[in-house]
Amino acid sequence: MDLTVTISEVQAVDPVTGQIVHAPGSLQIPGWALKIITLNKDFMIMEPGKYEVFLKCKEEEQNLGSTIFAFVSSGIPSSEQIAAMKSDPMSAKLVRADFGCKECPSHLRVYAGLERNSKLEEQGWLWHGSLGTEYVCQCGKTKFPLIYLRDGLAGALFRSTKPLSSNSIDLVRLYEVSALEQDCRDFKKLIDSNVEEERYQVFLEDHPIFLCRFSPKKLMHKKPVLSKHVVDFAVLNERRELILIEIEKPTTPLLKVDGGIRAELQHAISQVKNWTQVFEDHRAAALECIGLKLAEVAKVRGAVIAGRTPQQEDEARALRGWSWQGIELYTYDDLLHHTNEIIRHIATA
Repeated sequence: MDLTVTISEVQAVDPVTGQIVHAPGSLQIPGWALKIITLNKDFMIMEPGKYEVFLKCKEEEQNLGSTIFAFVSSGIPSSEQIAAMKSDPMSAKLVRADFGCKECPSHLRVYAGLERNSKLEEQGWLWHGSLGTEYVCQCGKTKFPLIYLRDGLAGALFRSTKPLSSNSIDLVRLYEVSALEQDCRDFKKLIDSNVEEERYQVFLEDHPIFLCRFSPKKLMHKKPVLSKHVVDFAVLNERRELILIEIEKPTTPLLKVDGGIRAELQHAISQVKNWTQVFEDHRAAALECIGLKLAEVAKVRGAVIAGRTPQQEDEARALRGWSWQGIELYTYDDLLHHTNEIIRHIATA
């Protein structure tokens, strides 16, 4: 990981004079000293635990305090997690870590990705899931446990606001701006056409980036609601909310002339209401049916993707003003607009 600590400005009251003291990055007042020290070299924390920090100056050492390093296993991502990662524009498709010994030419080259890469393995890179229990270099002076690389390296594939800058770790973004722009052009062409509903379902399955507004932690499609219904998409987000999504065609009419909602939209909303009610009435059985545990889900809500955003602003405002007891409505234009905003964000990141 990259850990950067900076202070742009320090303010404090001098206990002697009572005046406010300003100092950029460093402050010295009677009894206290604050100093930001940059460590310019990579160093490895071999195992989680509590570590004491010392300041060594000439022949003296001073204990500065302690710090705790913890470990959370990410494991090998499931198919639902991989689908969710593909919906995240800031995630990565590949991360590589290269560790070497300073006393001998030994190197440990490990990678994790959304799928195994035979070309990398031919070049000597090891799939993180195939690591053993301990690494020992040729001369025996560098050794460390491998469980943390094996169970944690894939965690670097998830959302990252900027590419890793470590000398030992290399991260490859999942999406390039040009690829996303082409996806948007293809999506626009599709929603401007009048094809069967299954085509839109398949496109969103193949391009989950257009579902990123739901912030998936796990993303599933065509999941059964007990034996009664099938959900087009089911999203479990980081807030432990399960969102059941019904998709209709972009040509689905949404509003009547008087501002009321059309029967086709009302039918989709009623269907999602039925799904959420089943999950409320039979939560344990319904969650087990789609492969989730009770502890994973705190709330169940619904969403409908249908139609196009009205051209008239008053009609669009009226549509946004509708509320259906926790069921959200998104048009295909909403999905496209949100993804275009993401492209602008990535281009400037």
